[in-house]
Amino acid sequence: MDVSGLVVLVVAAHVALAALVTAIVIHRRRGLAVHGGHSFGTTASGGQVPAHTGPHGGHAHGVLAFVSRSVAALVGFGVRLGPVRLLTVRGRSSGLPRSTPVDVFTGRDGAFWLVATHTANAQWVRNLRAAGEGRLSRGRDQFAFSARELDAADGAAVLAEIVAPRLARPWGGLVLRRTLGLPTRPDAAQFAAAVAEHPVFALAPHPEPDAVAEAVRDRTLVPRHLIGIGIVVAFVHALAGAAGILGPAGWMSGVALGLLVAGLGNHLRLAARAA
Repeated sequence: MDVSGLVVLVVAAHVALAALVTAIVIHRRRGLAVHGGHSFGTTASGGQVPAHTGPHGGHAHGVLAFVSRSVAALVGFGVRLGPVRLLTVRGRSSGLPRSTPVDVFTGRDGAFWLVATHTANAQWVRNLRAAGEGRLSRGRDQFAFSARELDAADGAAVLAEIVAPRLARPWGGLVLRRTLGLPTRPDAAQFAAAVAEHPVFALAPHPEPDAVAEAVRDRTLVPRHLIGIGIVVAFVHALAGAAGILGPAGWMSGVALGLLVAGLGNHLRLAARAA
C-alpha cells in the first residue's frame, strides 16, 4: 500500500466515523426532544434521567441510575424494549422537564395505560400527579397526553386485562412478576393490592396541531440516504485503491464522487431542517 492510498483510506475512515457519530447525536436529540409547543419545555432535561428516582443509595443507586440511563438512551434511539417508552414530565418543584423510562401498555380498545411497575414512590409518579400531562416517546414516535390516575378497582381491572397475560408467561413474565410482586395467575384481590403500590394512569393522547407533516418529515429521508451512499462510495473506492484493484485515477475519482454526493446530501439535510 503506497502512502497516498493510506492517506485517502484514513481520511475516508474518519469521514465515515464523523458522519456516524453526528447521525447518532442528531437522532438522539430528536428522539429525546419534546415537540409540539407544550408548556413543560422543549428538551427532555438534556436527554438525562434524574438521579433522584428512588430510595436507593450508594452502589445500588449508581447501578440503577446507569441502567436507567442506558435504557433511556436505547429507547431514545428507537430501540423497542417491550412496553418501555421514554416519559417526559414537568418537575413538580423545578418546573423543568424530567425524563425516565416507563412501562406503557396498550389495551384491546387501543387505550394507553401507564403503570408504575417498580414503585409508587418514583419521582415520575409524583411529577405526573402534579402536572397531569406529559409526553411519551420512542425514537421519533412520540405523543403528548393527559393523565388520570385510576382508583383501586379500575386499576385492578386494567391490570387484569393488560398485565395478566404477561404474568402467565414462564420466562417473559419473570421480571414483571418480581417488580409487581404478583404470582403467575393472581386474583382480583391481589391485583387491587398491587395498584396501591403500583399506580395505574389512563392516558388521553393530545392532538398535535403543530406536528410535522409526514410529507415534510419524509424530505429528510433522501438527504440521509445520499450522505450514507456517498460515504460508502468514497470508502469502497479508497479500499479498492489501497488494495491495488483500481488505479490512482479510478479510486481518486470514486472518492471525490462519493464525497461530493455526501456533501450534497448534507446540504439538502440542512436545507430541509431550515425549511
